[in-house]
Amino acid sequence: MLISSYFQPIVDLATCDIYGYEMLARGAGEYFYPDKIFQYAKENNAEWEIECNCRIAALNKISSLDKTYNDKFFFLNVSPNVFNNPEFVSGFTSNYIKQQGLNHRKIVLEITETATIEHYEVFEQLIKHYVEQGFKVALDDFGAGHSGLTTLVAMTPHYMKVDKDIIIGINCSAYKQKLLKTLCNFASDVGSYVLAEGIENFKDLETVYRLGVRYVQGYFLGRPSPFAEELTSEKKDILNQLISRLKISEISTVLFLKDIIIVPDVFTHETLTCGELDLFFKRNQMVDHIIITRDDYPIKLVTRQMFYKYLSGRFGFAIFSSKFVEDIVDMDFLTINKNVDLLTIKKIALNRKGNEAFDPIVIVNNSGYFYGTITMKKLIEKAIDLEIFNATDQNPLTYLPGNGSIKKWLTNLMNKPEYTIVYIDIDHFKQYNDCYGFSCGDSMILLVADILKEFKMESSDKILAGHIGGDDFIMLTDEIIDENVLINICKEFDRRKIELFNEKDIDNSVYKTVDRDGTIKHYPLTTISLAAFTNYNFNKNININELGQYVASLKTKAKQQSYSSGKSGYIFERRIY
Repeated sequence: MLISSYFQPIVDLATCDIYGYEMLARGAGEYFYPDKIFQYAKENNAEWEIECNCRIAALNKISSLDKTYNDKFFFLNVSPNVFNNPEFVSGFTSNYIKQQGLNHRKIVLEITETATIEHYEVFEQLIKHYVEQGFKVALDDFGAGHSGLTTLVAMTPHYMKVDKDIIIGINCSAYKQKLLKTLCNFASDVGSYVLAEGIENFKDLETVYRLGVRYVQGYFLGRPSPFAEELTSEKKDILNQLISRLKISEISTVLFLKDIIIVPDVFTHETLTCGELDLFFKRNQMVDHIIITRDDYPIKLVTRQMFYKYLSGRFGFAIFSSKFVEDIVDMDFLTINKNVDLLTIKKIALNRKGNEAFDPIVIVNNSGYFYGTITMKKLIEKAIDLEIFNATDQNPLTYLPGNGSIKKWLTNLMNKPEYTIVYIDIDHFKQYNDCYGFSCGDSMILLVADILKEFKMESSDKILAGHIGGDDFIMLTDEIIDENVLINICKEFDRRKIELFNEKDIDNSVYKTVDRDGTIKHYPLTTISLAAFTNYNFNKNININELGQYVASLKTKAKQQSYSSGKSGYIFERRIY
């Protein structure tokens, strides 16, 4: 059977560029798609031969690419049955890949588990064998079929490719979102990456990015093609807009990277020999790394330590001194877009394995051109500064950002073309506190905080939530908020507040408390009131103090409305000031 190989792009959301390609087998006629190919192979007892032809077709296609693709990763599908085959183990090696003119460190063995693995100990040893040679491994279709937790433990993969059935429609499924968030946290803890398959629309892309996924693949970004196609300018614009919008979520953006990015010595490819770099490092003892570029794109990061590791040995220098540095030094390096926020960069950088975790980070601009580098020392120092700021500004009860963050948010937000500010107050909180005690009062405050956090997550982090103090909260967003968000927050509070009252008060729909003068007063079950403003309420530029006066006035009306109805409510201001 004639087999050809197609490329499907895998996109790195940290750089807004193509990270690599999955190599997909294609046949001819009725056997064009892989399910038909492998059904034929199974029926004719030709699985080994067909898989071998698929790999050969993929490697031939990769080797036909020009040098501009040398920094890309290529994902090759391998079934466990073939993976365990002695012929595969002896034939598919790093030396074999090098003979094809390829870099084995850029090859990812994507284990497609279509059948149960019988001997996990043997399987685990084979995975270790390939990883030690320099290959990377990925677990395909995680969450589907046999690709379960036992396989995950046996593989300890570099990439967990989450099955498309989990990803498709994730933007409107809270359950799927929580599952993916848990997987991202787990992957981060064990030094792996989540790769989301099945990205077919912008909303799902936005959701997986918000949840912590770094690598994505799907028809929305690029369909399988016989050519290694680049991202269209339209798709790049969409990615850059997505990241620049969502990067403003959380207080991590108050400290920017510009003061820790450096521009190291940069050399154009095929201009610097190993002998010349040796002299350069000896004359510049404080320089610990350089960058090599091609057409302003970074193609090599060369650290002092790695360079001399390659030149070590009895004849190392004599052999390599006249060769170009990029032909000798082969080290992976982390590339990140300059717009990614500090805490995200720290998380990605520290998630690297082994000694790579201490290498500098290469920063690129929106076009992928070299912008600068960040050393891990500077990154960690800056992250510590940020964490200290966050720790001192967080409310100790709700762990929501406090007034310092809120003021910065407001200052930034009021320069945006659109925005919404929502003030949230717990009605008659003092009376509830007096009746039920401080512990229940804290639970009431935590209930509001939890609801705001949940709606913040469901809104793709477009909403910022802060705790002003006491029973006062605030929500901010750089767009006009959907009134359904306000309605649902009120409904959710009224639904869950019942847990904080005794049965008698619930039956009577009131609770009683003793006033300062000894008078017994009855109050309806606690509600919350929301007062919402947008930029369209103001014909002039206003400052934060003026805004506070408008909010106080509207909040009073909202509280009166909630008291009259006995239900939590909101007022969306329509007047022009």
